[in-house]
Amino acid sequence: MAHKDHQEPPATERSLRNPRRRNRVDSENIKTAPRRKRSKLSATTFLPRDSPEESAEDNAQANGHAPKSVPRSYGRQTSASIASGDIDLPVRASRNPVKRTHRARNAQVLTQNKNYSVKLLHNTPKGLQDQGSSFRGGISAHASLALAITRESAYIWDYNGHTAASNTKTIEIPFRCAAHDPIPFGALVANSTDDLGLILVSATSGRIVYHESIERVTSLGFFQEQRAGVEGTITGLFSGERLVELTSADPAGYVALLSSGRVVHISLKDAQGKPKITTQILYTNEQSAGGLFGSIKNILGSGAWKQAISAVRVRSLERGQVQVLGLMERGELRLWDLDWSGRYDFRAAIDFREQLQHELRQMRPAERHSDVDYLALLDIAVLEKTQHPSRELVSVASGKPMDAVLLVRCGAAGMHTYALVEFSLVGNDFNLARILDVNVDAQTSEDSHQARVLVPTPGHTAFVVLPNAVAIMSLATAASQPEAQLHDVSYIEPTPFQDAIYMKSSLSMSGGDIDISRSNADATCVVFVNGAGLVRVNTHDVQIEPEDPETCVRSRIEQAVFYGYQDNNILDLLRAAAKPAHPDDVEQAVIGISEAILQSSPEFFPQTTRSSTRICGLGEMQQRT
Repeated sequence: MAHKDHQEPPATERSLRNPRRRNRVDSENIKTAPRRKRSKLSATTFLPRDSPEESAEDNAQANGHAPKSVPRSYGRQTSASIASGDIDLPVRASRNPVKRTHRARNAQVLTQNKNYSVKLLHNTPKGLQDQGSSFRGGISAHASLALAITRESAYIWDYNGHTAASNTKTIEIPFRCAAHDPIPFGALVANSTDDLGLILVSATSGRIVYHESIERVTSLGFFQEQRAGVEGTITGLFSGERLVELTSADPAGYVALLSSGRVVHISLKDAQGKPKITTQILYTNEQSAGGLFGSIKNILGSGAWKQAISAVRVRSLERGQVQVLGLMERGELRLWDLDWSGRYDFRAAIDFREQLQHELRQMRPAERHSDVDYLALLDIAVLEKTQHPSRELVSVASGKPMDAVLLVRCGAAGMHTYALVEFSLVGNDFNLARILDVNVDAQTSEDSHQARVLVPTPGHTAFVVLPNAVAIMSLATAASQPEAQLHDVSYIEPTPFQDAIYMKSSLSMSGGDIDISRSNADATCVVFVNGAGLVRVNTHDVQIEPEDPETCVRSRIEQAVFYGYQDNNILDLLRAAAKPAHPDDVEQAVIGISEAILQSSPEFFPQTTRSSTRICGLGEMQQRT
């Protein structure tokens, strides 16, 4: 019975058991690899190997050929050379430092002289360089990014890149824009993070789309069902009213100018800092005090609101506050104080038309006094000047003093002349400083929004951007020169430097912006040329000096000779200046340029060309002697 109680379990039960629980037999143990035997040492183990010369000789003799002289190897030494103490160690030559590609190599030099340079940036997206293309551009004030908006897409890229714009971000316009409609407006928005946002506004319907992150909206791709931004609209648009300008009012959002002359404030965030679009009209005291009849008049139509406002600009005041400047075409400046929460106060309306007309007539001959009757104010730019000690006594109630430059136009259609007016505003007092005539042969339409004046941070140069020309105006004054106090009363102050750059007749500019990517003493702006791309204009600080007329004429002829031959040059360098030069000055300039070409001395020649030309000239002289 005991034998039956301890019967062996079936084979299936034994196979299901854990094999580690049973004893293994010797045949199932893993066999270890045999121990490696020690290699034997020969007599030549520690001797150096034969040199390549000896191996080459042995191979030659084995093949039946006579040994040839083999160049000495600098890699290993023979045993004989080691024994004799003659050891040659290989020394690696130092590597030349790798030269980085300069940023200027991505641009084509269109023209340059000792005062300024004009370059075409090649990293503009190809779609914007096509002939006949039109776009609306802008530059970010917080990064070296450019924004170009067409009727179909918005392009964002680094315009200071070394190569072509391979990392261009393309965002489709979220609203419909017909071929006859104006191009939408847009701008890059600075956020608390490193990423930038994007605002797009329709010029006809007033629809607003705000993307808080351009990286997020580009990563979504074509998934239209996922909305990456918030939407809104400009409420209260009249029939036929459209958007004509969009200006940043950071940190209060943006300010838009309508064709009727109304100014709209656009806020992008609520009180908690979350994305939300709200709009409001900035009224004056007269507009807001209309009462019941004024409200009925506003509802009936936009005739009562029709006002010619040519430009809207913003300047910063205290922390979280800005001031909105509304420039009336007839000669009036309106001021609103605006804070980050959206509250605004209308401060003043300053009319200086008569004072400006009087000063302009004093500068013109009697037969041209009638041109001042067609006075129109086109644009305004605020200057960043140091505050004078006398201005520190100005009370806070009267407002922060302001220095600015006005771009004005005189004359009837087809006979337009332009001028820059420097003035200061202390409280409500308009103080005119000086008037500079702009010598440029360019005509604009009656639309005042086609002309702009840009004054970069150094403040020594102003750029007047017209549809087919860019005027470079120096704002230097003779009073700031050290030798100014040595002149007597009869001394005639020289005029500041100015010059004009003209585009070819087939091209036109859609605007310009200040280039803040370069932190040096030069003044730089970027203009947007339809069908070509972005053009950078860089100007040095030109001091006031009595310049020889021959020097100016020679500079223009040199530019036409050395840069006008380029087939792809978009500048019209053969166009005559606004002021004709004297024939004697032209003759002397041509003779000087011809002599410099024969001597290969101009800076327009490369160094290699000059050296080879001089060598050839010396060889010919030796043959003659």
